[in-house]
Amino acid sequence: MSSRQVKNWNILSGSSSSEVPLTHHSAVQFPLTGVTRRAKTAISRPRTGLTRMTGKSVWVLAVPLLLLLMVLPAFAVNPYAVATLNPHGGGKGIHNGTSTNWSGYAMSGANGSVTDVMGTWVVPGIQGSCPTTSSSSFWVGMDGLSSSTVEQVGTISACVNGSPSYSAWYEYYPKALVTISSLHVKPGDVISAQVSYSGGIVLSISDLTSGKSFSTVLAGTPARNSAEWVAEDPSNSHGILPFADFGVVSFGGSNATIAGVTGPIGAFGSAAEQIQMVSSSGAVMATPSQLSTSGSGFSVSWA
Repeated sequence: MSSRQVKNWNILSGSSSSEVPLTHHSAVQFPLTGVTRRAKTAISRPRTGLTRMTGKSVWVLAVPLLLLLMVLPAFAVNPYAVATLNPHGGGKGIHNGTSTNWSGYAMSGANGSVTDVMGTWVVPGIQGSCPTTSSSSFWVGMDGLSSSTVEQVGTISACVNGSPSYSAWYEYYPKALVTISSLHVKPGDVISAQVSYSGGIVLSISDLTSGKSFSTVLAGTPARNSAEWVAEDPSNSHGILPFADFGVVSFGGSNATIAGVTGPIGAFGSAAEQIQMVSSSGAVMATPSQLSTSGSGFSVSWA
C-alpha cells in the first residue's frame, strides 16, 4: 500500500505540498460495555421496495451504515441502516440517496475491485454546550454497502458528561472497534486517513497538525466492493445517539482505486452516491455539499 500522507493540505481542492511517512504506535481496544451487536437491515429502492445490491449496480447503490463505536464504552456502531436511494443524479452524474445515520459520499464496485480509499478532513469542534451525551463521527472506509465486513478509520467529536471529547479510532467489523491512544486529536486538526488492501488490510491515519501517525496491518479477506467518506451518527445499546452539533466538516483528497483506476469521487460518475442524513420521520440531519471542481472535496453540514 501507499503510506503517503500529505502536509499543508488544501481540503477542498485536494492539493498538497509535502509528504510524511507513517509510523507505528500502540493502540488500546475500547471496553465492550454497553456495546450493541449490529444487525443488517433491508435496503430499499424507491418504488420497488426491497432490493439486493450488486457491485455493478449504479442505481441501487445503498448506504447501510457502518461502524463507529465511539470514544465511549457505551457507543456502538450501527453499520447497516435503511437507505432510500433516488436515481436522479447529485451533480456530475452522481446519484442522490438518504440514510438515517450517514452523510457524505460512497461508491460501489465489483467484489474485490476496491484496493485503496483515502481522504482528509478537519476535526470539527462541538458547537454550543454539551448538556447531554451525543456524538458525531468522521471516517473513510472500505465495504459496508453490501458486505458483512467493514474496514474504516476516523475520528469522533462527542459530548461526554457535559464536556467536549475528541479521539481517533479504527475498526475491522465484526471485530471490536479500537481507539488509538497515541493520537490526541483536537478541533482544527487536519486528519489524513487511508484504507488499502494488498494481501492484508492496511489502516492508516495521521494528524497532520501534530505530526503524529498510526498504521496497522490486519489479516483478512474483505469484500472490497465499496468506498466511503462519511459523517455518521453512532449508536449504543439503546439505538442511535443524539447527533452532536459539529457545525460543518470539510473533506478533501477523497480518492479511491477501483478496478485498477485511481481517481477522485467525481471521476467515477454514476458509481458514486451523495448521501443526505435524515431522521426516521424525514427531518434533515446533515447534508453534503456538491463536489469541488477537483471532484475530491466536499463538506457536510449539520442541520
